[in-house]
Amino acid sequence: MIRLFPGTSLKKKQSIAAPVTGSLLIITAILMVVILISLYYFSSIRYSMINFTEQAIQGIKNSSGLNEEVKDLLNETERLIGSSSNPERRIAYKGISEKIERIKEIQESKKFNDKNVKKSYRNNSVHS
Repeated sequence: MIRLFPGTSLKKKQSIAAPVTGSLLIITAILMVVILISLYYFSSIRYSMINFTEQAIQGIKNSSGLNEEVKDLLNETERLIGSSSNPERRIAYKGISEKIERIKEIQESKKFNDKNVKKSYRNNSVHS
């Protein structure tokens, strides 16, 4: 201790570098934790959105294909109605049968994709 006047004393000044540095380190650590948590949730959301988009595009393709097949089925039905001979009817009936089978295939693939969408949604909602 330093005595300037009798009966008075001054303490040595302590450096504030240690408390300031410690505070800055704590703030930096908290900021890093917040950034890491944000990145984790961002990547989860990004994965969910990519998965959802892929499933939606597949569903749109299936719906478009189904729509085309139904239009073709309608054309084949009109062809059957307008046919005047047995060979024409047989050809039209064969076309109708093929279109119905194709529609069934598209529906089965759609059911498979719907199951995958529900499964994917459940898996993503568990992670979120």
